[in-house]
Parts: sequence; C-alpha cells; structure tokens
Amino acid sequence: MKIWGLVLVCLLLLGTASKDALAEPELTSVTYTSPEGIQFISYGSMWSVDRLEELYRVLLKCEHGEELASLKRVLLLPEKSKGANGPRVGNYNEKEKTIRLYESDTLPLEKTLIHEYGHHFTYYWLKRQEGIFPDQLKETNVWSKLRGLGGYPVRWAGSTLPDVHKWDPGEIMAEDYVMLFGIGAARPPQNPLDVIHLVRHENEYIPPVTTLPAVREYWEKAAGLPHKTLLQEPSVQELQFTEQEGSDKLLVRFRSSDKEGIRGPIQYGLQLVAFSGDGSIPKVSKSTAVAEGKEAVECLLDWPDPLSAQTNAYFHLTVWAYDGTARLLAQTPMYMNWYEVDNASNQLRDVPPPWEKQGLLFMLQKEGMVRWPLIHLFINGKQQGAGTGFKEKDGTLYVPVDLIKDPGDSSPKETVIRLNSHTIRLTKGTEDEAEVDGKKVRLRRKLEKAGENVTLAAADLGELTGMSWVWNKDLSSLDLKPQ
Repeated sequence: MKIWGLVLVCLLLLGTASKDALAEPELTSVTYTSPEGIQFISYGSMWSVDRLEELYRVLLKCEHGEELASLKRVLLLPEKSKGANGPRVGNYNEKEKTIRLYESDTLPLEKTLIHEYGHHFTYYWLKRQEGIFPDQLKETNVWSKLRGLGGYPVRWAGSTLPDVHKWDPGEIMAEDYVMLFGIGAARPPQNPLDVIHLVRHENEYIPPVTTLPAVREYWEKAAGLPHKTLLQEPSVQELQFTEQEGSDKLLVRFRSSDKEGIRGPIQYGLQLVAFSGDGSIPKVSKSTAVAEGKEAVECLLDWPDPLSAQTNAYFHLTVWAYDGTARLLAQTPMYMNWYEVDNASNQLRDVPPPWEKQGLLFMLQKEGMVRWPLIHLFINGKQQGAGTGFKEKDGTLYVPVDLIKDPGDSSPKETVIRLNSHTIRLTKGTEDEAEVDGKKVRLRRKLEKAGENVTLAAADLGELTGMSWVWNKDLSSLDLKPQ
C-alpha cells in the first residue's frame, strides 16, 4: 500500500516518556551546568562546553515556569535506542527528571530537546493541576475535554488497544507544547517558504492545538505564563482557476490570521499537493505571502501541468501563518481543504478527506478508530468546517454550532447563526428554545454537549433555516441546501 504526499507516519519516533530509572554510561565526556543546576552531559565526541551551553539556550527560548529549575539533567548519547514503539531519538524520565537525546553526534537535537522538555513541562503541571500523570489521563479529565479528542483512538488510562506513539496522550501533550510554547526556540524562517517546514505536530488527524485557545490558557494558568492570543486559523475562503502568462494558476483567498488587525506583518506559506486519478506520484506546488491587517489575503499557486489534462484529479491545500514578533504559528487542519477537479467544466468541488483513496482508512481502523469522529459540514456544496458532533442511538444527528455561527455577532452568552436569510439566536443556559428572526421557537431536540462543543440537532437546524439536509455516513459529511 502506498501513501503519498503528507507526512503521516514518523519513521523515527521523536521520543518517549517513562517513570522508571534507566542505566547510565560509565564515562562522562563533557559537562555544562546551567545557573539553575541543570547538567548537560555529552557522552559523544562532537560536543564542547560551548555547544552544550547553546543547547541550554534553546530551552530558555521556550516558554517555561518554575518547572525548568526542577529539570536535573540532559544527557547526549551517541548510540541508537529503541523504546516500546520502536526506534527513538529521545526519552524523558520523570523519576530522574532527566532528558536523554540519542544519536547525538549525527542528528540535529533541537526539535527533540523541545519535545522531551514538553514531557517535563506537562508531567510537572498536569500533576499539580489534576493530580495525575499523562498515562493516568481519562477522557473525562479537564485537559482531555479541552483538547477535543472524543472519538479518536487515544490510549486513555485502561485502554486495551496496542501502543501507538501518536495516540499516546502524553505524546500529544509534548507535541502540543512544541506548537504552543516552543516556537520561540525554532530557528526563525528566513523567508515565508520556510514557514511550511518550521515545525509539525506528529499527529495531524486531531484538531491543531493552535486553534484551541482554551488549551493554551489551561497551561498558562497552571505555569503562570504570560497570556498570548493565538493566531486566527488562516481558513480558505475561495479558490478559482485562472490563467496568467500562458500557464494555469490557482487563486487562493484565505482569512487573515490577524483577527483584530493589530499585529505586524504575518508570513504565510501555502502548499498544494495534487493527486492524479492514475495513482502516480503527486505534484507539489508552493507559494508565499506577507500581509498585515485583518483583510483576507490572496495568493497564486502554480497548477501542475501534468494534471491539467487528467480526470478524477484531487488535491489538498494547507496554509500556514507565522507571527515573528509573537513567535506564534497557525495552520489549517490536515482534514480540511480537500477538493476534486472537474477538468471538463474547470470547476472545483469541496470534498471530505479521502482517507480511502489515500490508503489511510485501513491504517486508522487498524489503530483502533471505529469511525472518523468529526462531522464535515457543507452548505450548498461548500465545506464550512469540521467538528465533533454525535449521533444518538435513535439516529438523531447533532451538529457543532461553532461550524455555523457568526463569529462577529456571537458572544460567550449567545450564539448567532445566519443561514438562508434567517437569523437564529441560541442563548447560553437555554437548551430547548431558539430565537428565529425575532420569534421564540421551541426546539424538537434539546441542545447537547459533545465534549466542550454545543451541538444542535440537524433536523432542527434544517427546519429553522428552511434547508434540506443529507447525511453521508461513509464520508461523515452533512450537506445543507435550500429547499
């Protein structure tokens, strides 16, 4: 089975975390001790005291609290290592408060160090917040609900599923730390194209943590870190084919990541991965933009020539945003922005993620995913977003209201939905009633919670807006259209 394009499986696992003591090499080569008393010890031949101090400076660039001073050692080991999930390049031992970095004389260590420090950070503060370590997490814990992992095959405490690195909640936490608090330690991009490769989360099937401000606030409050407002997701608003200078282009219009229009220049990187219908190697096209303000941003991408004459072509588009001043990163989710191409009409059609075409459906099922947990909402054929909904035993489908709310008019106390020339208002605390065009209407089904998401029955949504709806179980997609 071939899987093209996206980096979906790590060949070398970033690292692991453990609570048991590990054996030590007998000889010490070089040692640097930080002002906090953290020992950076190299057992290889490529590290001087000055280089070890530079590695310490990498940690200082990460956002941190008092937990930094409790770290005891960072060991650089030239040999290879294997953990429970196979080859690994790092390990964090909670009992020893020690980070181990393997193949230290041959591999770059910065990303691994930040990931392993993410274990140290999350072990320390989760214990103080909820009284447990990551391997004791359940789906009902506070962090778990905020992270929005319902329906995913996460290895919660007591799980009987076999170990898979990317579904370990401790590994998800460590990767989240890299994305939320470790961007400052990454080498700043020299040009917007570098934003694409700046840093990636190991598990891109789950919602990007950079779109979940409540998760950052959870750790901010725990560790006493300064509050930062996350970048707005640069969601795609419009796509169209165009021709310039005799070649096919794709014009992409996407939302600015500067919601309030108060940030400085933001660098954007775009990557299009185009798949032909014959299963050949995909074509990749990249582009960049630098923009200020809250207005939408436009960018041109080259459309790969070999696909111009193909039928059944489809592609995936990702947009990254980087604020160099705040050292924040945002991106569109991997499960969004999939399209099919009709060459006869030169039209694009939004589609749910084609896991089966990508050869990924079997892999996800093998890893324990019973069904894809997100609902992909389409209105008049255009995808509005994806979020956690659910279906009751009687077949009632519930849709996350966040996918259809008007963010400009909505508030924590009231959700405003504008669809098909109707305005719907849902008041917090009122579960069985809505206001439609100024009139009170009783809902057939009460509003329900799916994790932290408020959901509305699809039948009620259709009735309130005068729209018909079609649910595709296999694709986990709901399509609303005017009646």
